[in-house]
Amino acid sequence: MSNNINNFSATSLARKHGGVVVPASIRGVLNIKKNDLVGISWSPRKILIEVGYISSSMVSPPALYENILPISPDILRLAEINPGDILKFTNLSNSKWMLTSSDQSENLVNQSNKFCTKGNPVPPEWLIQCFSSVPDQVQYLNSGFDTYKWMESSIKSDININLNSLENILDFGCGAARVLRNFDSNKHNLHGCDLHIHAINWCKEALPIGNFQHGFTKPKTTYEDDFFEYIYAISVLTHLDYDMQILWLLEWSRILKKGGLVFATFNGEDFVNKYLCNSGEYFENIKFKLSKDNGFAFINDDGWKGVFPDFYQTSYQNIKNVTNNFSLFFEIVKIYPAGDFVNRQNVVLMRKR
Repeated sequence: MSNNINNFSATSLARKHGGVVVPASIRGVLNIKKNDLVGISWSPRKILIEVGYISSSMVSPPALYENILPISPDILRLAEINPGDILKFTNLSNSKWMLTSSDQSENLVNQSNKFCTKGNPVPPEWLIQCFSSVPDQVQYLNSGFDTYKWMESSIKSDININLNSLENILDFGCGAARVLRNFDSNKHNLHGCDLHIHAINWCKEALPIGNFQHGFTKPKTTYEDDFFEYIYAISVLTHLDYDMQILWLLEWSRILKKGGLVFATFNGEDFVNKYLCNSGEYFENIKFKLSKDNGFAFINDDGWKGVFPDFYQTSYQNIKNVTNNFSLFFEIVKIYPAGDFVNRQNVVLMRKR
């Protein structure tokens, strides 16, 4: 989760969003415009932000006149605030805001009733940020809808199957049901699972559209053999190492009906070349691993520390690796190049023999 909250002022962030999630590895944290800032103080689990207009007549340290002042990782550590913590803004007065580490998982439904779509509430912004890095409800809804429509249209055009004709559907790594909420629960038996306990709890409490389960860190799941007609996993394989990917491919094959479909994203080598080519040493490290490790690179970057388990890192693989390994379990119907899909990742569409 890099660049999580850049360029929000303290006042607009607090008033609009009510809370934020500390970025993993405490990178890009809480960059607050200095012309809104008078001072910061902290104590365990609490940061006090005093907000006000800084004029030229005010006596202030020279650093306050620079563009951006981050609440630094050091300040967060002194306040005993950790990556993945849920933070809450509290208005103390017209000019003071308190930022505290607190469990906002209580009363999740009440937090999400600001507006609804099709009668279903939208997750609170801090929960959205856990998955998208940007606490924006409209962007969240639009990206989920666009993802659903892309899956629907591509499957229809490429293999002439209508998603509405499939009964049992699993969103593997559903988050807070960003995509699953776009399926018609009157036409489908919807299921979702995810490692993020707050997201699953919110789904269970707020969304009467399907069945949600917390987990699983590794196979075996509790789903029956040959149960689903469609499984989709968006930004899941992109975070698993080689062995874990193989285990989940095997498990998906167990719970999928014969003829059923799997739609999964991955980071292909064309994704690396197209979108990471300006990433310097990180790019070179990936390319080196792809050339040496059988076309598979697993990078331990702690990008989701505090939000997901430690094994949840970032993986990249070439098309040959995908073709050779995934075809052990499924017929590969089509591999889509990087940039076609909504989130720019590669997609593999597979069918159970």
